[in-house]
Amino acid sequence: MSINHTHLISARQVNEFRAGYSRYNSSFAPTDLIGLKDVGATRPNEGAVPGIYFFSITGLFSLGTGVNDDRGTISNQFQWSDTWSLIAGKHSIRAGLEVFRYQLNRYNRFASRGSLTFGATTGQDNTFTPLQNFLQGRITATQSAGGDPQRYFRATDYAAFLQDDWRLHPRLTLNLGVRWEGMAFAHDLYYRTSIYDPRLLPQANPFLFPEAVQAPGVTGAAGIGGCGLGKCFDGNNFGPRVGFAWDLRGNQKTVVRGGYGAYFQRLSNQNLLQGSLAAPFFVQPLDSRPVPPAFQLRNPLPQALPSGAVAPEFIPQLARFAGLRRLSGTGPLDPNDPNVGPIFINASGQQCLNYGGAATNCVINLASYTTARPDAHAPYNQQWNLTIQRQLTQVWAVELGYVGAQYVGGIGIWTPYLAREASPSSPITVSDSSGARHTITTNTVNNEELRHQVLGISRRRGARFSENLGFATYHSFQATVARRLGRGLYFQSGYTFSKNLDNVSGSQSTDELNATQAGQGGASILNFQNNPAQNRALSDFDRRHRLVVSYTYDLPIPKTGTGADRLLQGWNISGIVTYQQGLPFSIFDSSSGGAFGATGIGTGLLACRPTAQQISTLPGCTPNQPSTLQQAELPGRIQDRLNNFFNPNYFSTAPNIANAAGAGVTGYGNVPRNSFRGPFQQNWDFSIGKRFAVKEKHQASFRVDFFNLWNHPIFNQPSAVNIASPATFTQITRTVIPARLIQFGLRFDF
Repeated sequence: MSINHTHLISARQVNEFRAGYSRYNSSFAPTDLIGLKDVGATRPNEGAVPGIYFFSITGLFSLGTGVNDDRGTISNQFQWSDTWSLIAGKHSIRAGLEVFRYQLNRYNRFASRGSLTFGATTGQDNTFTPLQNFLQGRITATQSAGGDPQRYFRATDYAAFLQDDWRLHPRLTLNLGVRWEGMAFAHDLYYRTSIYDPRLLPQANPFLFPEAVQAPGVTGAAGIGGCGLGKCFDGNNFGPRVGFAWDLRGNQKTVVRGGYGAYFQRLSNQNLLQGSLAAPFFVQPLDSRPVPPAFQLRNPLPQALPSGAVAPEFIPQLARFAGLRRLSGTGPLDPNDPNVGPIFINASGQQCLNYGGAATNCVINLASYTTARPDAHAPYNQQWNLTIQRQLTQVWAVELGYVGAQYVGGIGIWTPYLAREASPSSPITVSDSSGARHTITTNTVNNEELRHQVLGISRRRGARFSENLGFATYHSFQATVARRLGRGLYFQSGYTFSKNLDNVSGSQSTDELNATQAGQGGASILNFQNNPAQNRALSDFDRRHRLVVSYTYDLPIPKTGTGADRLLQGWNISGIVTYQQGLPFSIFDSSSGGAFGATGIGTGLLACRPTAQQISTLPGCTPNQPSTLQQAELPGRIQDRLNNFFNPNYFSTAPNIANAAGAGVTGYGNVPRNSFRGPFQQNWDFSIGKRFAVKEKHQASFRVDFFNLWNHPIFNQPSAVNIASPATFTQITRTVIPARLIQFGLRFDF
């Protein structure tokens, strides 16, 4: 909805005021057909969420409302703008102000009903199938939630601009301008959010809450704004704009255009949402039960938290290293023993969960999400172009141009404090809370917390950071041939030859922190996540070649005649044809990074697999010998390579790093990010229609649309790119678009 008011001040001045409002409402509110009372069960939060829990019998079936099925969003956006225009001689000047007000009310009752898993178990008096465990009420894993998932985000942006279109010469026009953007980071009405700053460790609690936080038991930090950052309004955003249009010969047939501009990007609140829906405001405890007791269905979640503004048991406290404990076996407490792990205690001296005790409020466990930096700011993009347009005939024209861009300050996820590698020549020494010193010369999975560069948080527990570390460059040659609509024919063809490089890509379909599809890292730095520069490669969205042709044509049938002639009149055909390269993707290794506590975000290793693991029907190679990307490519049609788009025999999982003890102390592979590209894609969409004159002022139109006209499978990139699972490695199981779709339409105009 919008309202416009235009005021003619004088013959040379005009003022236009606009006000607008838009609302988006999305809700997934499942109806619970069975409640807890119906089955004689209970749960601490049943007063707020009375529905039965979700349960899954592994390999058989599941029942109930899924953990992510109860959520909703109401978004309101208000906009006010005022633009003043003045024509003064050769100058056309415009200036304006804009205000944008955002309201985002959302909830996600993630796992609030609880989730129960019945899996298989083994061991003495413990060997049962998933179904047998279900029948006995033996729950092998649970997930629950507590706290308040409702959030009320608010933000107000401001903008101002000044632009002068200066007709310097009858054949030359300059466009000069500047735009200021003042962008706010959204805050919750009750200031329920947090970040953690590792620079405060180990002396102080790294969790920082807004100074104005309104939650029982939570103390705000001086200088922290309502959004959770040190500064919640980014006003240092001035974007210059320069452009020109030059009529080379003065006959308006050959025109050269160019321009430059800096554009600032408004971030979604995804980088702050992680802290808003984290402890102590909303928590999601997990519990694994390898030897579960029986008859637990009546009260399967006795430790689940009730609904409330805050979960007091999860208000963060500083975690201090307090010594070592043995995880298995016997022997001295040596940090170089893979069966020995650290003890951490909270401020009250209680041992932390996962570190010898049960305290749930330890920072080392709660710093488990991607946190924003206190100095987060808006990224910006510089764009420039130079094009030449030539009119060939009255209806045909061609345009050739160069378009480039540079992106700075994009949001990326990394781990700047990644655990160090220890060795006898480079030992790592840490002191516990009693002053005892512990020297590490061997790397194990269980001493990652002690090798971490900041004692008190751990990548193994999920600590990672979003920061303005992203950069990108884009260069392209673009060509367009177009025919204006005339004599029933319209035609346009556009070709782009481009290269897009970046170190993080974000997502095309969701937000800055996620990936679009399998094989793409999104905003994450791959492999050694403390080095953003080594992630520089082709962007997740790079398409080197892209050709799009569109057309429409009214069949030239005479408009006079009777009988059969009229059946041939009024026909029209149109279509869009697209040819383009596939998108880049990476080869992942879910077993890599164990030495650093960061598994699943590393690439594979270019080395031949052991003979026993090689696929005999594909070309083999000498085990453990270095391989190349070219060797991994398989010849033949895409249809013949659906099971293996590339040869997995030439890839291996990452081995243990040097000076490692125990299993899983893996490093990272050496396959470069986005070094492979998905299948070439083509698509034809076609339409045919006919217009009927019913009466003098009435007309009907019938139309048939064919999507994927030739019904050819247009294959997507592989959906399984994990070299740790060679059986499905680089299998293609999806198409970009579905099989041929035919759509009929009928329209009546009166």
